[in-house]
This record gives sequence, C-alpha cells and structure tokens, in this order.
Amino acid sequence: MNENVAARMLDEDQLRTFNTEQICAAEWTTLKPIFDAQFGRREFSFVDVGGGNGSFADMLLAAYPAARGVVLDPAEILLRENKPDPRKELKLARAESMDELFGERKFDLILFNWILHHLVIGSYAKTIALQRTVIAKARRLLNPGGAVSVLENLYEGTVVDGVPSRLIFELTSSRLLKPLVRRLGANTAGCGVCFRSRQAWHEDAERAGLRVDKFVQLTPKPIGLVKELLLHVGFAGHGFFWLEPVQP
Repeated sequence: MNENVAARMLDEDQLRTFNTEQICAAEWTTLKPIFDAQFGRREFSFVDVGGGNGSFADMLLAAYPAARGVVLDPAEILLRENKPDPRKELKLARAESMDELFGERKFDLILFNWILHHLVIGSYAKTIALQRTVIAKARRLLNPGGAVSVLENLYEGTVVDGVPSRLIFELTSSRLLKPLVRRLGANTAGCGVCFRSRQAWHEDAERAGLRVDKFVQLTPKPIGLVKELLLHVGFAGHGFFWLEPVQP
C-alpha cells in the first residue's frame, strides 16, 4: 500500500477523552519486570508512538534515569499537556510518517500503547494494511538488541476469530451511524476503531520481521452480554506483546 496514506483523526472533543494515562498502576507493576530485564541497567532511547500527554513517557523516565525518549503524537492539544523534561523530546507527527521523520536515527524501544487500533482509513482491508505498515516501520527504527512494546485491546470471536474486529470497525467508522454508535458508548464513533485478536497481532508481528518474545494477558474487559452476543465476542480484554526482531 501507499505508505504515505494518513489515518483518520479524532475530533478535539474525542481527543480530550484520551488526555489520561491508560496504563494503571497494577498493569505497570505486572509489566515493569519485562522492561527491567532488557533496559534496567543501561542507557536506552525510546519512542512512545501516540504518546499524547506524555504520562507514560514520564513513568519510564522516572523509572530509568538513563533513558531518553520521544513522545510522538499528531494531536497538538495532547502534546501541549506534556511536562517539560530535558530527557524528553516532543514530535508533532503521525505514526505513519515516523521512519521518514527520524531518517537514519535509531531507537532501542518503540512503544504502541493502545494506539494501533486507532490507525483507521477508508476500508477494513486498507486499515489492516496500514497497521501492518506501521509495525514494519517500527521494526526498521530499532537498534540491534531493540524491542517493540505493544499494549492493545483484544477482541476474539466465538467461532470466527476476526468477526468482532470487522463488525466493530464497520459500526464505528460509519459516519451515518455516528449518532447511534456514540450513544452506545463508542467515543471513536464516526472516525473508527480496528481492534484485533491476539492471533492477528501475532501474525502481523511475524510479517514485520518480529517475534513475540513475551505475551501477557491482562485483565479481561467485560462489555456486557448483549454486546458480546451481537458482536460475536468470545473474549475481550487487554494484551501486552514484547516483540523482538527475528535474526537473519
């Protein structure tokens, strides 16, 4: 696909709902040992893609005094919320353009915290292609020994794995259905969201030359029996993937 295609942007009211830290203290306690094992005793650089107000970047900088990071986000209203830090750099840019943005610059860690499902364009197939493209770009930005960290909502089907993903995409991306879908609680109504399953993200990582070194299934996310039945959801929850490059 054309790598310069831009994902849809949420409007300002929708963006304000994301002016928060999505990773709770309990989740960070669970995940921190994985970060410690690779980066706890050395200098490292990271990019928090879609890092918004910088709260997770601030957590990393506080936990690892030798770290330096970049918060990359296309929403100026969120970047303005960042606390100044001499070890933190802000970039007003889209995930889709990150390898062009950084050129030959490389990093030890690329983070996608609940951002890949927001990379939505005109159709389901094109949206998945864009997600795959961005993961591949992250792989190209890694230093030797680097890693890609992915936190995502996981939706898996009762019979066919990809059915909830497709249904949720079609409902939330429809501008015609925006008023109805918004009343049902979807803050991405009219723009769209593309959740995937554990297996789908696993396969996309492999396509990009990455392997799933570690996977942690976090707290399930009940969505209610009616929604589960209508969307054919067998499992809904959070998942963490620690991806490392496949060696040639």
